[in-house]
Amino acid sequence: MLADLASVSAQRADVRQLLMHGAAALDAARQTSSAGYLGRKLGDLRNELVPYLNDRHVRYLDSQINDVVSATSPKQ
Repeated sequence: MLADLASVSAQRADVRQLLMHGAAALDAARQTSSAGYLGRKLGDLRNELVPYLNDRHVRYLDSQINDVVSATSPKQ
C-alpha cells in the first residue's frame, strides 16, 4: 500500500509525498525482508522515480530501493 501511495504521488508530481511514502515502504521491506510483492512494487516504483532524479533525495531513495531489491532478489 505504501509503495502504491508513493506511485500515486509520483504521478501527481508530489515529490514530498513520494519521498515520505517511498521511504516508509522501503523501511517496511527492510523490516520484513520481503523479496515478494513489496520488493516487486518497489522495483516498479523505481521506474516512476526517473523524472525526479534531479532531486538528491529522490536519487538517494532510488539507490536505497536498488540496494534492498538487489539484496532480496534470488541469486542465480
